[in-house]
Amino acid sequence: MALRKKKKGSQAKDLILISVLLVLILGAIGGAAWMYFGNKKAELDKTTFCPIVNGEPTPSATLTILLDETDPLSSLQQDFVMVAIENMVREVEPGTLISIYTLSSTGEITRKPVFERCKIRDGSDADPLTENEKLLKKRFINNFRAPLASIMTGLTSSQEKGKESKIIEQIQSCAINTFQKWHPEGEQTLVIFSDMLQNSQGFSMYKNRNYKFADFKKLPFAAEAKTNLLGVNVEIYYFITNARLQRNSNVEFWKDFFRSAGARVNRVEPVGK
Repeated sequence: MALRKKKKGSQAKDLILISVLLVLILGAIGGAAWMYFGNKKAELDKTTFCPIVNGEPTPSATLTILLDETDPLSSLQQDFVMVAIENMVREVEPGTLISIYTLSSTGEITRKPVFERCKIRDGSDADPLTENEKLLKKRFINNFRAPLASIMTGLTSSQEKGKESKIIEQIQSCAINTFQKWHPEGEQTLVIFSDMLQNSQGFSMYKNRNYKFADFKKLPFAAEAKTNLLGVNVEIYYFITNARLQRNSNVEFWKDFFRSAGARVNRVEPVGK
């Protein structure tokens, strides 16, 4: 009987020891998780809210939007732009850099995007054990959602018709100030809302209606228009403003233009009036 009691006592001590070890292990795991998740806010750049990698803000991907406002948009086109951008932003993953450029009726090239921030987590995927969903949601609204909404209210509002439409020059600006500035590991996407009718002193699609990209390359302006968009995926939402000029040859021109810049056109979607 004495031996049996001793054995039970030994088993009890073993169980206590195992319990203590489990508590310590779980505590260590919980502490590590808290350090990782709890410090996510400190790992975002204060200006762009992009993830910090090796001390530098580094987006995981880029979504660059170019809105051509050189011609007033119809009510239908305005609504289309708002819905399309909302859907795009909703679908991209946190860490994606959202950059929005506008091509204004003044003819000036936008060198800096009117909006440039990385999408941050909205708290919907928060871990209830290690994260505060309400704080994540508040940070998302204050630092991403509200600034984007403020910019969106001013888009598509222009009612002035521009004398020039420097689409190629603005694409160059996007290439330099976004795609060559940031180097994400993920996809780089350029979305254009435009009638795609270039009209500048260097090259006008209104003056030369039978243009082909092969002919364009022979122009002096072609050297000035050289653009590097290596690896960029392009989507075009094609505003119908002048069906007489917006023929299939126009679409083929832009496909060749982007192909020569190292990009690929994945979508051309007409948007009527």
